[in-house]
Amino acid sequence: MFSPKTVQNPSSSALPWPFKLCILVLVLQFFPVNSHAQVDDYLHMHSEQGSLYNARATGMGNAYSTIGYDYTAVRFNPSTLAVADSLSFLFGINYNVYPNTAEYRKTNSLMTTTNTAFTQFGMTVPLSSESRRTVAALGFAESKDLSRNLRFSGYNSTTSTLINDLTNFGSAVVADLGLNYPLYDSSGAILRTETILGSDLQQDGNVDETGSVLTLSGGIATETAHNVFFGASVNYNIGTWKSNREFVETDLNNVYDAGTSTVPGNPATSDFQSFYYHESRDVLMRGFEVRLGVLYKFFDFISIGGAYKIALPHTISETRSIEGTSRFASGLRAVTEPYQNNTYTVIPAPEMTAGAAVNLWILTVTAEATFIDYTQITYKDGPSKLETSLYNKKAAEVYARVLNLNGGAEFRIPFTNLSTRAGFMYRPTAYKSDTRDYDRKYLSAGIGYVSEGWLSFDLAYGYGWWNEIYRGNGETFAGVIQQIQVHDLISTIRLTLP
Repeated sequence: MFSPKTVQNPSSSALPWPFKLCILVLVLQFFPVNSHAQVDDYLHMHSEQGSLYNARATGMGNAYSTIGYDYTAVRFNPSTLAVADSLSFLFGINYNVYPNTAEYRKTNSLMTTTNTAFTQFGMTVPLSSESRRTVAALGFAESKDLSRNLRFSGYNSTTSTLINDLTNFGSAVVADLGLNYPLYDSSGAILRTETILGSDLQQDGNVDETGSVLTLSGGIATETAHNVFFGASVNYNIGTWKSNREFVETDLNNVYDAGTSTVPGNPATSDFQSFYYHESRDVLMRGFEVRLGVLYKFFDFISIGGAYKIALPHTISETRSIEGTSRFASGLRAVTEPYQNNTYTVIPAPEMTAGAAVNLWILTVTAEATFIDYTQITYKDGPSKLETSLYNKKAAEVYARVLNLNGGAEFRIPFTNLSTRAGFMYRPTAYKSDTRDYDRKYLSAGIGYVSEGWLSFDLAYGYGWWNEIYRGNGETFAGVIQQIQVHDLISTIRLTLP
């Protein structure tokens, strides 16, 4: 169903193609208030906290900003690096499963995505002197997995179709495919464009998104006074995201039969059968961020710390292509738009984290909170100043300020080298208009084993669930509600040398 076929050239439109292309770019960038531009989507994804760290952190609900005494500290709180003054190496492998049930027009469609990757390698190196304890760290990690798939299908008897949405925004694609027609005033000027294909179509969607964020990190921490630690890390993010979105609208019940033409007076547009729309996007995002951290330990069993992420400008480069087909009784029409290349300079949202931990012999309990102000997502440069200002206005209007909560515990089984862990994560939705059903909830559990004090094995499982609105491609598909689940299995090996 989702394979485009091109058998003949589309008929020409009355508008010159540069003008049509400009309109099309605007159409795809600025959708109604109920939806959000796709550029916003992946910038929002890059502003979110990552959930894939090491197995010990995941098992404790990622409440790790006061106890992360290994390479992973560069992404939580770099000051904790200096607590463990030793040479260590960290290796991590993740396996992720994403079942996604999409509800559309009271019809459910299930799609499952899986991913396995070697996601982390890092090392800590002691640089201590007789007067000061200092530790440096260096490594890389896959900080976020952006792969998602979506399928939905349903019969739409209301006045809402993708053809109608694209017509309302002046898309050249549907005009070239003979799916709408212009209305003129008495002087011959175009008043507006209309379509008769406004309801009673079978609608099917297929969205495939793959991507990840690779973070290259370096950090250093030092004990400036007894039990007072400061640290900083520099992280270079390389994010890739590829999206293929396909939509089909079919006259399943022959509502628009041979006696109906989508362009009045043009018999070649009678007996409409189907419309296919395909959009492909290839995105690369690069930029630095800096994390600063502080840690204070009371009596060696209570720890209080905080960290701040300074978001520096990132560059987003995207290549986009669009094609479409329409089928009538007279045959198939096809159109392919030229490739579009856009570059943006953006600043993701900053983060502030505060956490505490209590270590009572065989039990460690941790908790932390992270404040993220998504309204501070800022576009500095783009294809035009007008577009940039509209993006910044939309970010302030649709995004929210959130407080993420994390908690966890580790129980060390006496007289053994085994530990058990449990934790939770709560991450409110970044959109003001979303209800609490769209907040992300996670539960986690894990085990750990230390062999002779120098080699440790950790395994963790995390389960997350939330609802999510499909955002993009106009009002028609804004009603696609996704019921998302996440299953993360993370294993970590840490080698510690004296």
